[in-house]
Amino acid sequence: MWDDPEFGTLFRWDRAWQGFAVAKRPAFLNTELDISTGRGTFLEVTSWIFDGYRALGSGRPHTAAAMRSWMRYDIPLTSHLAVTQ
Repeated sequence: MWDDPEFGTLFRWDRAWQGFAVAKRPAFLNTELDISTGRGTFLEVTSWIFDGYRALGSGRPHTAAAMRSWMRYDIPLTSHLAVTQ
């Protein structure tokens, strides 16, 4: 992952699962997670392009804590909860 001033957080995923290409709901990629502490980063994919088994795209990073709050208590994921790189 890397940050681009025009497009936000960009990523390249080699050997991506092809099923994501037809996803109708938001996709979140676990980019870093420490199981023992519960800390980590997830990427909310905003766009991607598949070229064979490689995916290129952009997204918004979120903390693991923000993701848990969203899943458990329906607290919206907003830009102020996003992780800055």
